[in-house]
Amino acid sequence: MGADQQAEQVPRHVLWLVYGGLVPFAGSLAALLALPAPWAAWGLISLLSYGACILSFLGGVQWGFALMPERAGRASAGHLALAVLPALAGWLALLVGGAAGLALLALGFALMLAGDAASRRAARSPAWYLRLRGPLSACVIAMLFAGALSTSI
Repeated sequence: MGADQQAEQVPRHVLWLVYGGLVPFAGSLAALLALPAPWAAWGLISLLSYGACILSFLGGVQWGFALMPERAGRASAGHLALAVLPALAGWLALLVGGAAGLALLALGFALMLAGDAASRRAARSPAWYLRLRGPLSACVIAMLFAGALSTSI
């Protein structure tokens, strides 16, 4: 396999880590959907808080791309906003709570995916990063919307 092909492939250890990151989303959603009221409330809080943390983390990834040595001092205001806004959206989702908070998180993940696509077009991220983020984001958005549609808490 040539160097170009290796640069295009998602590293195997990255796959394990990121797909493992779906487990708390799935477990929280399962608790929300399947457990009786007191525990379902825990599932909602868990889904909201983990979603806010991961959305914030995705902003941090963009911040890291902006600070790469080859870009030092050249990060655009838009790219830095893409790095900061996910944390603010996650915080707001926690404040709003409930179905509206989950819907806000889902919207945040969708917008972050669009931002990641723009970042890739500007060659600010590895070629494999967007291919990784697409399926992950689809799973996360689906779980957040499922939680939002099912919650009466």
